[in-house]
Amino acid sequence: MKRFRAALWVGGIILLFTFGCQQSRPNLVNGIAQDDFQWLDSTRDSQVWNRVLVGLHQELEPDDPQKVPEHYAATQYKYIYKIGVFRTAALVIVGNRETKDSPGYDYFSSYSYDLRDGSKSAIVTEPPRPPGTYPEFGDVLWMFEVAKLAHFDRSPAPDVVFKYDSCSECEAEHFLASFEYMPGKGWVARRWDNNEKNLLLMETPEPDDNALSADYLFKIKDWNGDGFDDVAVRRREVTQVSKRRQETDDSTTIYRSENGKLVGHPVTDSTERTNINAELCSDSEPSFCH
Repeated sequence: MKRFRAALWVGGIILLFTFGCQQSRPNLVNGIAQDDFQWLDSTRDSQVWNRVLVGLHQELEPDDPQKVPEHYAATQYKYIYKIGVFRTAALVIVGNRETKDSPGYDYFSSYSYDLRDGSKSAIVTEPPRPPGTYPEFGDVLWMFEVAKLAHFDRSPAPDVVFKYDSCSECEAEHFLASFEYMPGKGWVARRWDNNEKNLLLMETPEPDDNALSADYLFKIKDWNGDGFDDVAVRRREVTQVSKRRQETDDSTTIYRSENGKLVGHPVTDSTERTNINAELCSDSEPSFCH
């Protein structure tokens, strides 16, 4: 009897260890991710990755040079940069470059792809482009960078918050935006103030703007302790308004979810603002933190 119990105990430990190792990452059933968001690996998750690759083959085809407007270069190299999956909804980030070996920066666009039925849609973050511009459809997100996964509300999946610029190698506008999972729709762009699908963090001053400095900081965390994330943004610009006088515009704003939008609230209390700015500066070193 003792030997039988010992064997059962050892067998149970082996099963527990084996099962635990198998469950160390979100489970995939038939190649579809379940109730945890995850970024896929092109090698480890090749089955799902290749399914998305086939599903977006039209979006990944090189541009036809004959259909590109004059003075624009056809995009000949398109590739899948990232795939994030929640349930059956794949968030797909596509990189674009003139040719595979072209120098310079890539721009990015995004799609929601349903692993269950193969339906897909472009995720629109940028405002509609004027007629005759290129590319005509989809976003042109320069300097794309995922900032954080954030829980702004009771959505079953985290938002994918990212930064991007309006252009490269120019006086760019710097934006913050967020991909939000919506049951029945997949991934969409979350709305911010005034129904915009992005937040303008700051504009890089033009050479003739008389700006001496312009910078910003942001941090995503639960700032008020309600269990949901908020975005704190500090913007500071110093301008030479006359030969002997400078003007400083320094503001701090908290953005939190209200009825599905991220709405900004200026921080006017001096103590609260000082505490927020101190935490913003704790992880960064722009000039105004010194």
